[in-house]
Amino acid sequence: ESALAPLKQAFEEEPSYDLSRVLYASALYYSGQSDKADQLLIEKFDTVYVDNQQLIQAYYNTKQYVRLAKIYENRLAQNPNDIQSMVGHAVMNYFATGNKAVAVAELQKAITVEPSLASQIQAYINQINSDTLKP
Repeated sequence: ESALAPLKQAFEEEPSYDLSRVLYASALYYSGQSDKADQLLIEKFDTVYVDNQQLIQAYYNTKQYVRLAKIYENRLAQNPNDIQSMVGHAVMNYFATGNKAVAVAELQKAITVEPSLASQIQAYINQINSDTLKP
């Protein structure tokens, strides 16, 4: 709780400053206070699916894979051929749901979009199929 104090203070002093809000929300996720963190994000962004590196890291470290998959899905809505987002969505969705077929299909689509990355993407497919891909 004491580690939250400086972040809470920074946020309370300047609540309109997005970075202080995001950092405080991230710290709340790490400390298990997800409801409070969600509230902070929704107040400002009207969603918890905020595409911000600090939040993405916090979501990953706190195993909120559904949220990560949604952030990648939102990125793909803006840029359907973004390879990083295609792979990220497939992997995070797999971590969230365990659905191998969907993940492999998404990754195979990514290979058709960017054949030069086929060997790297195929490695993910192989790990999914062999149950060795872990967060």
